[in-house]
Amino acid sequence: GEGALIRGLQGATVKIQNEAVSTITREGITDSAGELSFTGLPAGSYTVRASARDHTDKLTRVRVKAGVTSAESLFLVNDVVSIEWSVKE
Repeated sequence: GEGALIRGLQGATVKIQNEAVSTITREGITDSAGELSFTGLPAGSYTVRASARDHTDKLTRVRVKAGVTSAESLFLVNDVVSIEWSVKE
């Protein structure tokens, strides 16, 4: 129902890239709680892409501030596939 806690998604790939310096990137896989931590990122604006099998990719932007630990939650939507067919005898 509404307000229910949604478990984190294990095994999602998360890539983060600095918008000003494209060579500053990190990538990782979420743990059993659906969490991933990046440390030692230089301050700046970053693009974050999360992807997982059978889910729609999520793209967002985050701002990293020097000396500040921040958290960002992303919701990946399950892809639903609809198949229709007809049979002719």
